Amino acid sequence: MPPSRFGASKFRNAQPYIPNREEWYRTNLPSSSSSTSSPTSTFSSEIKTNREWIVTLSPAGELSYRGYDVTFKDGVGVLKVGSGGGVGDWDLSRLEGGTLAIGGLDGSISVYSLPSPGPSPAAASLRHTIASSGAAISVLSLHPTTPDLLLASSLSQPVAIYDLSSSSTAPVIQLSAKEPKGMWSVGWSPDGRLVAGVGKSGTCYVWDPRAGADAIKSKTLNLQPLKPVRLAWVGEDIFVTSFSKTRNREYSLLSTSSSLSTTFSQSVDTNTASLIPLVDQGRRIVYLAGRGDMTLRQVELSGPMGFQESLHPLPHPLASAGLALASPTTLPVMNAQIATLLVPVVDKDGDAILPLGIRVPRRQLLDYHEDLYPDVLGTVPEQTTEEWLKGEDRLPLPISLDPSRRGAWEADLARRSQTAAEASPAPRTVGATTAAPSAVSTLTPDSKPSDEPVHPVSASTPAPDSTATAPISEPQPSSASTSVPAPSTEPDSTSSTSYKAWIITEHIAEQLEVHRTQGISGPLMVGLQGPQGCGKTTLCDGLLSYLAEAPRSLKVAVLSLDDLYRTNAGLQDIARKHPNNQLLSGRGPPGTHDVALAASVLEAVKSINDAPDRVVHLPIFDKSLCNGEGDRSENTVDVQGPLDVFILEGWSMGFAPMLEDDLTARFASGKNAEKDPYFTAHSLASLSELNDYLDEFASTVYPHFETIVAIEPTDYENVFRWRLEQEQAMKAKNGGKGMADEQVRPFVERYMPGYELWWEGIWGDERPWAGRGLKLVYGPAREVLSVEKPRGSVSPPDGASTTAPASTTTIVPTSAAITPSSTTTAPAAGTEKTPEPRKLSHEPAASAPLAAPTSQPASTAAPAAKPSPLISAAPFNPSWSRKFLGAKAPLIPSYDSLPPLATLRPDSLVLKATPHVAFFPIQGTGGRLCVHPLAKKGRMKLGGEGYLSSGVEIVDFAVELFDTGRVAVAGEDGAIRVWKVGKAGVEGVGPEAEQVLKGKGIDKVAQVEFHPTARDLLVVGSNDSIASAIRFFDLATGDEVRMCQVDAKGIFNFSWSPKGDRLAISTKDGHVLVLDPRDPSSVISGLAHDSPRSFQLEWIDDIHLISVGFSRGSQRKINLYNISAEVKTISSVLVDISPSVLFARYDPDTCILYVWGKGERVIQAYEIHPDANEPIAKLPSYTAGDAQVGACWLPKRTVDVKRVEVARVLRLTGKTMEEVSFSIPRNKPDFFQDDIYVDTLDIETPVTSAADWLAGANPAPARRSLKPDGMTPLSQAPKTTSAAKAKFVPAKDVMSEEEMKKREMDALFAKAKADESSDDEPQRGGLDPPDDDW
Repeated sequence: MPPSRFGASKFRNAQPYIPNREEWYRTNLPSSSSSTSSPTSTFSSEIKTNREWIVTLSPAGELSYRGYDVTFKDGVGVLKVGSGGGVGDWDLSRLEGGTLAIGGLDGSISVYSLPSPGPSPAAASLRHTIASSGAAISVLSLHPTTPDLLLASSLSQPVAIYDLSSSSTAPVIQLSAKEPKGMWSVGWSPDGRLVAGVGKSGTCYVWDPRAGADAIKSKTLNLQPLKPVRLAWVGEDIFVTSFSKTRNREYSLLSTSSSLSTTFSQSVDTNTASLIPLVDQGRRIVYLAGRGDMTLRQVELSGPMGFQESLHPLPHPLASAGLALASPTTLPVMNAQIATLLVPVVDKDGDAILPLGIRVPRRQLLDYHEDLYPDVLGTVPEQTTEEWLKGEDRLPLPISLDPSRRGAWEADLARRSQTAAEASPAPRTVGATTAAPSAVSTLTPDSKPSDEPVHPVSASTPAPDSTATAPISEPQPSSASTSVPAPSTEPDSTSSTSYKAWIITEHIAEQLEVHRTQGISGPLMVGLQGPQGCGKTTLCDGLLSYLAEAPRSLKVAVLSLDDLYRTNAGLQDIARKHPNNQLLSGRGPPGTHDVALAASVLEAVKSINDAPDRVVHLPIFDKSLCNGEGDRSENTVDVQGPLDVFILEGWSMGFAPMLEDDLTARFASGKNAEKDPYFTAHSLASLSELNDYLDEFASTVYPHFETIVAIEPTDYENVFRWRLEQEQAMKAKNGGKGMADEQVRPFVERYMPGYELWWEGIWGDERPWAGRGLKLVYGPAREVLSVEKPRGSVSPPDGASTTAPASTTTIVPTSAAITPSSTTTAPAAGTEKTPEPRKLSHEPAASAPLAAPTSQPASTAAPAAKPSPLISAAPFNPSWSRKFLGAKAPLIPSYDSLPPLATLRPDSLVLKATPHVAFFPIQGTGGRLCVHPLAKKGRMKLGGEGYLSSGVEIVDFAVELFDTGRVAVAGEDGAIRVWKVGKAGVEGVGPEAEQVLKGKGIDKVAQVEFHPTARDLLVVGSNDSIASAIRFFDLATGDEVRMCQVDAKGIFNFSWSPKGDRLAISTKDGHVLVLDPRDPSSVISGLAHDSPRSFQLEWIDDIHLISVGFSRGSQRKINLYNISAEVKTISSVLVDISPSVLFARYDPDTCILYVWGKGERVIQAYEIHPDANEPIAKLPSYTAGDAQVGACWLPKRTVDVKRVEVARVLRLTGKTMEEVSFSIPRNKPDFFQDDIYVDTLDIETPVTSAADWLAGANPAPARRSLKPDGMTPLSQAPKTTSAAKAKFVPAKDVMSEEEMKKREMDALFAKAKADESSDDEPQRGGLDPPDDDW
């Protein structure tokens, strides 16, 4: 972000935000009272951070490390480090891998690797040591863009650079500086090219380490050289904090572009502690504070004076010489927070780290304020130490903090963390006989649109080993092959590029063995087919890396079908030739490729090995030419032989044409389908033209290929979302250039006829690769659900029918490591299950859904079990399909112009309602809860119809559905205030609370909720200073009648079982507790999510629970638990990657789980059957236009059964509240759908009193029928004929000439006969009566 030339700045009015004290870090911190850091020490800071860790280290060697969400003791790792009596300096790498370098007072350097964050992190492992140089280490700095490069300074070696990937302990570069007393400060430039330092003589140096040992610039600064000096790079400038010769603290900016001239200098005060500078590179802001300060200085390097300073007061003095910026990836961006500073303080409870937020005031916080958040430098290195030493300066790819765009890089980091954990090297010490750490390879996020050209790449040399992907095995037929572990196939890793590339690599290696045994001299010709957005580009990169790795060391070239397009003139000629064919109006479908060019290129590739050093020129289609229409580039990619493997990838690779009669029949059946397939939007003539072009392409191109790999999604509707995500990721990188979101769907629809008509032909027996192909079935998140080896199929589909492959070997991903031999072995006879045919049209599929990954081999998989009843007293009917769940909302929201909303905690519900009144917090003094009658639709009054005010800020609130109409509001003061609100709500300022409940020792309320079956019973969860507790208040008396302490580090929330007899609690130490609060000894527990962030619970039935929360890397998950002797996870599904907290609502009548998050536009749905093969199955989602901040499900009795409505939801946005209707399409909606509408729980009628329930009563919940009077149940509807629909016969109602004459004669005879029968009627004379008389 360039500096402003003027005084205005969007960051000038930033305000400090102090979170609740419960969010401060308190355990295992360096003691401020025993800190040994002196005012003249070069010790950089006691706190440092990277993307995953907050690390503290005292000069005495007390090390601790924790994740950002860990505030409890068990989540902190501790270690005693240092040598020679303590630590001289240390540094933590900002790059992935958790490298930690510690310099001892004896001059030795120890390098550690931090583990992955978790509730109980493992010990840090020592991976490298450098022997003592004879003098204490004064400064350490790890390279900002390249791993394993360490800058160190000591009295004997003022500036030295070490290569930590080398077994040598000698520095690879030593820089010269005439500083007999040593250096005060040394640091890398942000891009890692230059090094700057200030010596104890007061001289500032700038070096280019790879150009020579001497400084390229130096200057003696006007400062007090006897006092500490700290420097930090800000872009190409150097920011220096020091003391003046009069010993005042000061800061200044030096320009490296003009011989280190001083841009400005500013005096501060006379404090003796040096100022610690923290730099925000993207915004050019420096934060300054020193030990003992009670003011944080924000210095923005802009404006006419060169800087603008803002002061932020601190609640406590800075307790030690430590200050750090939290990783920008952890910022709550939806709160307009631009920085989080970790400030060491001492309060009444002792030492703590205050996560101080810096927030920019904005009018609304419902949208992402993109202008506040420039892209930040990523943490995945793009080069190795060796490459840097050779002169490379590749920076990590920038990443976006936009919640809608950060999923790609977070997913990639999550995959890297998992594979790195599986392949992590053992701890080592320099001098041992271990190899140097391998270079980290980079897998580019899948952000390139699928119709972008993938320029051919040849891998001429083996790629370096990668710690980001696990190694693979050599093909089994080779007796000399070395078997190494395969990548993990846990559900999270089946979506990783490394896992998919490994599977395909094994297949290609197997086919290459067959290819070579046949004596073919040319390369193995491989086709790769995959739909838009599935990640073909990234997959090809992974294949190149895997195939080039030792021991295979194969040379591979990749060409895209897109590079075989006709020239621009040829494309225009095709469009003119078929003016009525919309599919041929642009590039992409069959007919737009240059078949002659393809034939010549493939022939040349096949013969590339016939002569030494033969070169093939692969074409490039440049889509930026001709105003975006694209044209063939004059440049080519030259591939030199010999070549082992050639891959041709494209969305339609392998598609096979249909016979003309079959195409006609398929088109007719599509026209008569209940829902039109995509191809019916085009004429039969247009499709026939494409079919002919595809026939020409297939007959010319396919004979060259020996094997094919095809990617098939379980639902081709996923392609629209994949392509949209891809486009958004691309625009995030290129500055917003690309299609708008609404343009993506029409773009993808042009390709859908190809999938519907010609995809199945890939596996035809007449294909040259028949029996040698591989199919990967992708789930909604691009995860691999199954791997199949089709052995050919029958003829292309006839009419509307689809024929299953004749024989298929199915390989299902399992939780155990898969070896190559197991992936190529067919299941035993009789156990192999042929997949159901794929349904490409929009008609409801009759086949069963694809099974989720199972931990059993395909040959021994247990048969599907029937789902069990979810509530024993309720009938359960799983037979009706939930796959066509639909949702809609009125175009005009039911409630508009809402007053400004107030935000509670990120994991709190801000909208609750009865069938008559909605409640949500609004801005204003005293904690206001808006009360709006649902009967009053339209524009709301200014400030709302009315509100309740508790006098303090709201923490949580609850609404009772019983006829009492109670509302309970918990405040920050620990008190709970209770009102009674009628169906008409309140007008203006509501009345005073009827009851104020105060429990003994309540510090902070976590959740307040009314009991689901007992009258007058309010339940409160609290996190108190002594322990967390569940408290019960009898509202009839206003007393706290029971308190149940919870043995946990704290609680997030709780959920009642359907019968109201048991409570499930989510705890802050990552567990689920289930207990009867009346008998606390009955508690059982189990592990939940491995992230310390909050998670929500929802009961499925008496023995099953659902939780929605996070795993590592912001992966949002749904976990399904079985409750028996312990709480055990039986199924887990990855939802997506997002920082937003998920909420869940389960409907036991329909077995549908609804999941949503704040700041999102989607309400997702899942079908839950705990005992089925696929316990958690994805259903269609509802997507709105505006982001939601709250959602509330109304009682089941409010649904419109005549519209087959299964749920009615109030959805709260920043300015509106809309009604969303979820329904199931049915053929006979006039009948009561008694298979869908079972008797539902009556949640509006209590069945016991508070006293009876506390005494142990557990009456069964009441049920009620949803059947309206006079509506006939579907089970009693008249049976319809089962005869098939009459076949359409063209012109069957057109009569011949003879038939027309016969009909005319019959009409004349009938008229004559009628005239004869009227002869006896009297003659009527005169005028006809007027029309009014008739």
